[in-house]
Amino acid sequence: MLGNCFLLLEDLQGNEDVRERLQQIMRAGNRAKALVQQILTIAAARVHARLVAVDEAISESISLIGGSLPPTVKLVSERFERALVDADVTQLIR
Repeated sequence: MLGNCFLLLEDLQGNEDVRERLQQIMRAGNRAKALVQQILTIAAARVHARLVAVDEAISESISLIGGSLPPTVKLVSERFERALVDADVTQLIR
């Protein structure tokens, strides 16, 4: 969004009314970008570690990845039965 606004600003050299509106969009976009970065920083700091079954996390990851793979690719994994780790399940799946 910000890139498109920048390109439009470059193209609209003579139209000050439209340029001002685009600059307002750019300012709002930059504020939103900064806010999202703050939210992500706060969320990353809040780690909820608990005992996680590794095989369940791997199975969930494979199901997420499998949907984006072409049908010619086969994803194979081994099961880690009774393997537990003290981790944040969301981070583990990523």
